[in-house]
Amino acid sequence: MLRARRGVRGENFQVLVRQGEGAEARLGLVVAKRFVRSAVWRNLIKRVARESFRRFRGGLPALDLVLRVTRRQGAVDAVAVRREVDSLFLRLAQ
Repeated sequence: MLRARRGVRGENFQVLVRQGEGAEARLGLVVAKRFVRSAVWRNLIKRVARESFRRFRGGLPALDLVLRVTRRQGAVDAVAVRREVDSLFLRLAQ
């Protein structure tokens, strides 16, 4: 899946896209320890990303999506993560 380079990219995250096999969109998450050292912050990113995906799921085509962190993170701001992930999913929904 990660070989599929099609997708959208933000400042800190990337969403890789592949045609889905099911009837609705699915989400996979890659939050590597090398980019986010703290388990607390990794879990926060995952929770925020899942909630954002749930909100946009109905408007997304049947795609398999992988959200991954692309830049080293220190302390994570949940609002900033939500804003960026929402913008990526919004770009895919259009």
